Amino acid sequence: MKLLDCELKNFMSYKEQKVNFRKLSITSIIGFFTGNEKRSNGSGKSTIFESLLYCLYGKTSKDDIIFQDETEMEVSWLFELNEETIRITRGINEKGSGYLIYMVNGIDKSEGKNETQDIIENKIGMNYETFIATLFFQQFEQDSFSSSTPLNRKIYLKSILNLELYDRCYKEVNEKLKELNFDLNSLKSKKELLDNNIKDIDVVKIKKQYKENKIKLTTQKETLETYRGKENSNIKLKETYNKIMSKFENTKKNQSILIEDKSRYEIKLNKFVINERKDETGLKNKLEKIKNEGDILRENINKSEVELNSIKNKIEYNEERIKNICDNDNCPVCENDLKDNSKKNKLINKIKDSNIIFQNTIQGIEKSIINDKKILNELKVQYVNKKSNLELIEKQNKEIDIEIERKKGVQDNLNNINKKLSILEKEIEQLKIELKENSIKGIQDYSEEIRELSIKIEELIRITTRQRNDIIGYEKTVEDIKSYETKIKKLHNEINNYTILKDIFGKNGIIAEIIKVSIDQIQDYANNILKDICGQEFEIEFETLKELKNKKAELKDTLDIKIITKKGIRGYKSFSGGERAIINFALRMSLSKLLSDISKNTFEFIVLDEIFGSLDEYHSDKLIKVINYLKNSFKQIFIISHTNIKDSFTNQITIEKNNKTGVSKVVNIA
Repeated sequence: MKLLDCELKNFMSYKEQKVNFRKLSITSIIGFFTGNEKRSNGSGKSTIFESLLYCLYGKTSKDDIIFQDETEMEVSWLFELNEETIRITRGINEKGSGYLIYMVNGIDKSEGKNETQDIIENKIGMNYETFIATLFFQQFEQDSFSSSTPLNRKIYLKSILNLELYDRCYKEVNEKLKELNFDLNSLKSKKELLDNNIKDIDVVKIKKQYKENKIKLTTQKETLETYRGKENSNIKLKETYNKIMSKFENTKKNQSILIEDKSRYEIKLNKFVINERKDETGLKNKLEKIKNEGDILRENINKSEVELNSIKNKIEYNEERIKNICDNDNCPVCENDLKDNSKKNKLINKIKDSNIIFQNTIQGIEKSIINDKKILNELKVQYVNKKSNLELIEKQNKEIDIEIERKKGVQDNLNNINKKLSILEKEIEQLKIELKENSIKGIQDYSEEIRELSIKIEELIRITTRQRNDIIGYEKTVEDIKSYETKIKKLHNEINNYTILKDIFGKNGIIAEIIKVSIDQIQDYANNILKDICGQEFEIEFETLKELKNKKAELKDTLDIKIITKKGIRGYKSFSGGERAIINFALRMSLSKLLSDISKNTFEFIVLDEIFGSLDEYHSDKLIKVINYLKNSFKQIFIISHTNIKDSFTNQITIEKNNKTGVSKVVNIA
């Protein structure tokens, strides 16, 4: 992890500030107040890296993080981690709500605030406490590891080494062992219960009895079927007999009805007296002749009347001519001169003669018409009389025809009855034969035998069902017992495996081995630093086991720090403040080196805040020399100090704080 730049807005004493770390290696950070260069404390040196803690974890060592009366604040850091460029921005908006933005290679990967925080910590690979313990040596907390209790040191070391994973594994394995043992005891109890359930059961005897009863049941069922077959035959015989008897009785009844009908129709037939039919043809021919004669007479009368009207018209015409001749001197037809009276009279007489002839003709025609009409009236009377006679004869003949048909119907019915009676008599004779053949006298009743045998069979079925269920239950129980034995064996294997895992994840297992190896590494690296600073004055040794003061002289886990000097072993607190500062520095750097070695990420920076505070000039020079050596492990080392160390390191950041405004700003990066 390499720091690239940061941007601060209204964070603590910084109003607006950008800092570029790309070209910095071993860098001293110093500060002063405007008008008083000797004053350094509170100028904002540590605040820059406090902003890094806030940006990554949302935590700082101070409560007030917003500049004076401002309502919003933001911190943004850009760094490289495993070939990715990451920018984290955290702040508070005007409404007082916090926000967190996480970007990788320019792409926003943010989720919910809590989810994003988890993503960031997982990406960095350490929590807040581990970060400040290994990469950010805060002022006044240099001895946080050295002055802790052995238990806290061990917890602290576990955190750095990420051994909580093994603790969680140990707890999970232990819980799993409890579950497995519980399941094992439960299975054993169930198996024992099943064993007790079947230990007094003689399954061989039950199977023998079951087999015998099944044979007996089969025999009795066959006997029952035989009885039922005979009973069914009897039932069918009775049904057949009853059907024949019913048919016989119905046939006899029908015979009686037909005999009554026959008698009734014979009486009715004897009552019929039928007259002979009269001839209708002669009358019809006479009527037709009279009709034809009448038609001829009508036609003649019509012709005579037409002729009569024509002659009358001619007479009227001649009279009109006579009148015209009398009134005029010329002939009205030929226009000849008729002034001569003789000619006129001659013509008039001629016309009158013609009328006389017409009058005679009219008389003859009128006589003929009167005669024809008389004859026609006589014919009408004859026709009416003849027609009346014909209608009477037709009516009588129709009545005779009806009687004939009725008699014929009666005769047909009588003939049908005789046929049916003949058929019924044959059927009755046949039914008598069938009744004799299907006689039910003397047939045996099997109902009592069937009832008693059915009771015995039901009892046998109940017994065999119970025996079969007992056998099935026994065999099922045996299978369950075998299944439980298999599961118990499997659980034993699982318990053995988890017991091994419990030992591996336990305090004397892999954790103890990792801690032992890590302690050796910390011890060796810390002693190398002490050697560079102090020569052979003293070295550190960790004690991991301590003998208890009891009768058994048992050993107890611990993590005590022993300082070995030329004069012997001394306690940590017996050293001076400067000496303890050197020991603290050596231990903290060892922890940082260990974290750097085991971390999935490469951390290229470290922050050392006020580590020279209690050192004399001799030991300060030695420490500066050691810090310069650290560039092989860390490409970026930031040393925050109020002492004049600007000429001791490659780069320098100078911070000035204004007394009046309270604003800090970076005034120089070199």
